[in-house]
Amino acid sequence: MPGRCAREIDTRPMLEAHHISLRHLRYGLAIAALGSISGAARRLSRTQTAITKALAELERQLDVPLFERLPQGMRVTRHGAILLRRAEAAAQALTPHPSGERRVRADGLPTSIASLLDPRHPMILGNIKLTHFLAVMARQNSQAAADDLAIGAAAVRKSLREIEAVLDERLFERTAEGTLSPTRFARWLEQRCRLAFAEIGIALDEMRSQRGVIQGQVNIGSVPFVRTAVLPRALARFAQAHPQIRLSTREATYADLELALLTGQIDFIVGPLLQAPARRGLAARALMPAPVGLVVRRGHPLLARGPLRAADLRSLTWILPPPGSPSRTALEQVMSRHRIHPGRHCIETSSYAVRRGLLLETDFIAASPLVEFHHERTDGSVISLRPSFLSAGDWRRLVNPSSIVIRERSVMSPAATLCLAQIDEVAREFSGADAADH
Repeated sequence: MPGRCAREIDTRPMLEAHHISLRHLRYGLAIAALGSISGAARRLSRTQTAITKALAELERQLDVPLFERLPQGMRVTRHGAILLRRAEAAAQALTPHPSGERRVRADGLPTSIASLLDPRHPMILGNIKLTHFLAVMARQNSQAAADDLAIGAAAVRKSLREIEAVLDERLFERTAEGTLSPTRFARWLEQRCRLAFAEIGIALDEMRSQRGVIQGQVNIGSVPFVRTAVLPRALARFAQAHPQIRLSTREATYADLELALLTGQIDFIVGPLLQAPARRGLAARALMPAPVGLVVRRGHPLLARGPLRAADLRSLTWILPPPGSPSRTALEQVMSRHRIHPGRHCIETSSYAVRRGLLLETDFIAASPLVEFHHERTDGSVISLRPSFLSAGDWRRLVNPSSIVIRERSVMSPAATLCLAQIDEVAREFSGADAADH
């Protein structure tokens, strides 16, 4: 099976999202909304020749027809529908939010398309200017950005001036140190440009997948504890079943991952949440309950005792996750009922590697989601404790729920959808096993 899939992969040079003109996509959206090239030309104040050439260039790049030319007008093809759905998402991403900002409405056009008539919509700027802008945002210096792009700094500065003139917004302020400090608008524009290009990239993957084999790349943001067992098992199975799909993971703080998700740099986040998604435009759903257990190393003195009492745990050094984490909060709520206060004598760390090292080398006790130490519990190097004083209600409270976080108004690519289904399947396996041990 892997060999058959590999042979079916399109081996032509990969067309990237930044190669697709935002300006041309704007024309395509207008054609689809109005049903004709002439109608789009009138609404956008362009010549029919310019619109026709732009459409021809798009179809040449993609090597597929985007519209059927009919006597009664233009009808979107299957491939055109895929591209234009994502182009509309890109256009929405680049449209300022209606709260206190410019908004354009036009009779006869959907609201999502009407904003394209605004002569200051970022899609009219073109990819080169926006690429220059993104490079400056990354380096905070026009000369460094120009060096990265292998062009002259004058060209970069010209692009910035033209963007400011078209959008009627200031992008940067020069600091005393000589760096460029982005304005609030520049930070908004950067995030939305990255998301727009991500949507177009998903469209390209979807169109390639129409040839029979789902292709593309899945970028996953992960936070502990899913990294040690759930995610590796899921990705291993997925890579074997779909060798034509590229996989990557990003490990960072939850706040950084939220920003990466909003800007389209990752497809979804897997892991426990400290709270509901903080940023507008994100949504979370439950993945697995993840029971929290008390674990010690093989040979720990506690294992030689009879039924464990609360007094047996009061004098131990605890290995705990940081304050405010779901597992830490659940543990302290349960243990305080038994006059055990783990936080008084503990080592706090969010690192699995540090927790594991401390656990295996000392007589400390760790409170952790059981799935995190799945491999160690399987080989017997780590043992789960069952203190007799903990009630069934206590164990029900000792959980660290894990979630999937996605962009609220964006449809994931077929590859990301498949990958997420695989993660769900593996999470159910671990949930069943951990519930039996809990």
